[in-house]
Amino acid sequence: VDVIAPGAAIAGASAVSDSATTVMTSSSVAIGFVAGAAAQLRALYPHTTPAQVKHILTCMATTGAVREARPHGEVHSRTDYALLYAGAPMVDATYAACENPSSAPAARSKRVPTAGEETITLTFQTDGYTDELSWSIITSGTVLTGGAFPSVQSVSLSKGTTFKLQVFDIYGDGSANGFAIRVGAEQALEVPAGSTSWDYESPVYTLTADAQLYRIYHPSPPPSPAFINGVAAQCFPPELESPPPTPPSP
Repeated sequence: VDVIAPGAAIAGASAVSDSATTVMTSSSVAIGFVAGAAAQLRALYPHTTPAQVKHILTCMATTGAVREARPHGEVHSRTDYALLYAGAPMVDATYAACENPSSAPAARSKRVPTAGEETITLTFQTDGYTDELSWSIITSGTVLTGGAFPSVQSVSLSKGTTFKLQVFDIYGDGSANGFAIRVGAEQALEVPAGSTSWDYESPVYTLTADAQLYRIYHPSPPPSPAFINGVAAQCFPPELESPPPTPPSP
């Protein structure tokens, strides 16, 4: 057995009515948990193969969490079984790559950007089905991923880092969604809903974590012209050392 999932006394929907519930115990119930975790992974990492999904689920499963009752009442911990884990850290590519021990990791607190970093903010305008969307930010040594809920998210990258952004839609109507990217306080990319024709995968956008590159400069307007005898000073020919005298009053 690769992974154990809850399957005893599980409350679920019943076919009796639209609101009826029932309590079931079976391996079929446990399969639903595993299938749901696999679906989450595919939404977060659309390019993963079934074999990779299996590897991630077995790698992130918690060993030693399944206990077995013995005939004389003692409880034995089965270290050879691993309990399915499908918590929030699945969105962290480092955990999903199984670079950490195979135990359920604790959710990590949000990191505050340092002086040498830029905050990359992603804002999504979806067609109402946020669970269809996912995104990835790829640098030379890091892959960051997430979904479209909440609609505003942010990550931190070292200043000057070039990164590639791509958005995915598992339903295949990606162009119905819009998104925008800010680097620091500057707007770096805006893709309005319906402005492109992508379905499952958006184009790959290459950006740089440097707000200075996306800053729009607004030059100061020229100063108001100085008036001499009611005429703008710059209107006098340069060969005139002084403006003409004031015309006599009628």
